[in-house]
Amino acid sequence: MIIDRGFFVDNYVGHYHMQDHKGEKYIVSEEQRFSQDDKHKLQKKRIFEFDNRDYEYIYMELSNVDITSDKAILDYCNKYGLPHSSQLMAEKILCLDANMSPDVQKKLYRSLQQPFPLNDHMSLEGFRRDAITIRKLMELKLLSEEPVFTDETYGQFLSLLIFFLFYSHKYNYSYSLGEELPRGRISRIQYWFYWVQKQLPSRFYYLPEDKKLKLFLMTFPARMEQFVEKNVGKEVSAFASDMLSNTMQNILRLASEFLCWNFSINSLNRTLRYDYGSFGEVKFTVAPIWDKGPEEKKFLSKLAKEVICGVINNGLEFSAPLLWCNGGDFNGEWKLSYQMSGIYLELYFEVAQNYIFRKCANPTCEKFFSVTRSRTNKKYCSDRCGKIEANRNKRKRDKESRQAKDEE
Repeated sequence: MIIDRGFFVDNYVGHYHMQDHKGEKYIVSEEQRFSQDDKHKLQKKRIFEFDNRDYEYIYMELSNVDITSDKAILDYCNKYGLPHSSQLMAEKILCLDANMSPDVQKKLYRSLQQPFPLNDHMSLEGFRRDAITIRKLMELKLLSEEPVFTDETYGQFLSLLIFFLFYSHKYNYSYSLGEELPRGRISRIQYWFYWVQKQLPSRFYYLPEDKKLKLFLMTFPARMEQFVEKNVGKEVSAFASDMLSNTMQNILRLASEFLCWNFSINSLNRTLRYDYGSFGEVKFTVAPIWDKGPEEKKFLSKLAKEVICGVINNGLEFSAPLLWCNGGDFNGEWKLSYQMSGIYLELYFEVAQNYIFRKCANPTCEKFFSVTRSRTNKKYCSDRCGKIEANRNKRKRDKESRQAKDEE
C-alpha cells in the first residue's frame, strides 16, 4: 500500500526574475537548460519529500503568496520553482531520448516556439491563477464547514461556488472539437459552458457574464436534443449525459432557489446578479441575504464538497501511482508531472484524512496555517499575529473604557 505523502517532484528551480515579452509579463530563470557552465545551468530540486520533523506544506505556501508583490512571487519560485515548469512541459511534449546530443535537443526545444525556450518560465498571470485557485479552494472548504451562514459568509460562499463551477478552469482548454475532455463531471460542466459559447453566434459572447450563465443553465438542459442535432462529434454523448446528471440538477437548483434565476412572471424573488472581472472575483451587484434554513445549508455544503472533490480530482490528472521492482522487491511511489500535481496530491491527502487548516484570525494577515491534533483551538498562524491581535483588542477595550468614563 502506498502510504500518505509517499511522493515527490523533481522540479526545476533557479534564480528567477520578471521579464516582458510581447506585452505579457513572465517569470523567467536566469539559468538555461543547456548552459556549459554549471553555475548558469538549470538544475532540478526534489520537493514534497515528507519529513515529520519539519514538513512544509507547499500548497499552503502557494496559497499564502502575496500575488500583488513581485518580490513575494519570486521568493516562492526561487525556493520551490514554478507551479508549471516550461522545461518539464517541454520534456513531456518532446519525449527526449537520453542518447540525443545537446544540439539536437536544443533544436527540438526551439521548435516549440516558446517565448524563452531554453529558460524555465511561466506567465505571471498563469502563476497568479494557480495561487488564486488554491487559496479560494481552501476558503470554500472552510466556509462549507461553517455551522451557520451570516449574510457576509453566505455572499462569500456563493461567489466561490460560482467561481469553481464556471470560471476556475477557463484557461485550461481550447474548447475545440476532438480535445480531450476533463475527467470529472464538475469540471466538464464548466467545460460545456465555454464549449457551447464557441458553437453559438458571436453576439452571445458579448452578453454580461451572469446573463450568459443564466441562458446556459436555463436553455441547454431543456433544449439539449435540438442543440445536439446541430453539433455532431464524440463530445455529444458526454454533453448529453452531463446535462441530464444529478449534478446538473443540483446546479439548476442552486440557480433557481439561491440565485433566484427563473422565468416565472409571478416570481416574487429578486434575481441576484453579479459581475465577473479579474480571475476569481465574482461580485454581486446586490449583497445576498441568508434567509434559508438548515436543510438549504446542508444542500449547499454538500454541493460545495462535490465541487471541492471535482477540482482536486481534475488537478490529479497528471498524477498516478507507479509500481516498480528494485532488486527483487516491489516498490510503490507516485509519478507526478508538475509542482501543481504535487500540490493537488497534498490537498487530496489533507482533505481525505480530515486534517485541519485555518485562516489566521489576525485580519491584517489572514494567511492559512495547519492545525495540529494537539492544538485544535489555535487561531493564529504565528505568535507574532497573536500578539498583534491581543494588543489591538486591548486598545479597543481601553478606548471603550475611556468612553464609558467620559459618559459618566
